[in-house]
Amino acid sequence: MNKKQFCTLLENELRLYLSSEEVYKTLNFFKEMIDDRVDEGLSEEQAVSQLGNIDDIVGQILDEHNIKKRQKKLVWRFIPQKTPSAANIIIAILLFPIWITIFSLVASFFLVFISLIFSLVVSVIAFFVGGIALILKAPFYLIYEKNIAYCLDTLGFGFIITGIGLIGIYYLLKSLKKVRKNGWSFKKMFVKVFKKEVYINE
Repeated sequence: MNKKQFCTLLENELRLYLSSEEVYKTLNFFKEMIDDRVDEGLSEEQAVSQLGNIDDIVGQILDEHNIKKRQKKLVWRFIPQKTPSAANIIIAILLFPIWITIFSLVASFFLVFISLIFSLVVSVIAFFVGGIALILKAPFYLIYEKNIAYCLDTLGFGFIITGIGLIGIYYLLKSLKKVRKNGWSFKKMFVKVFKKEVYINE
């Protein structure tokens, strides 16, 4: 992550515990530290990575202020964590069709998104395999039909399609690498939509 992303994450964590003034001072301290390392020739991403894990940094800052970090856990967004009252039960029953609609829309979005990715991957692979097949087929026009024009046309078309397939594979792998680098996954996306973090008292 770059400096802006790091500072945003750090600010969101520290605001739960420290005053605005303390947060401001701490952010400036880390901004200057990152800038100094950038001046030494590092990129922002390298400078940030050298600072360490964001959770460890927050833990150290809280230790310096003698503040105990609150623990968090994941809970389902649409399921109450406390025993519901009669009024809440009635409201939940009345809103049930809306929750079903929302859930259906989200599920449809996931299915469409997965289908688009699957179709894109299959199309790229089909281009590559189809191009190789044409390249392998081209010599048969020359050997069995004695048709040089068909042979050259098929060979050229095969190379073009194979090239398109290779370009597609390159960008797919590049996108996959970027996604994995950012820590994105279907599991995390599911958790983000259907679950939320709540603080628990120990």
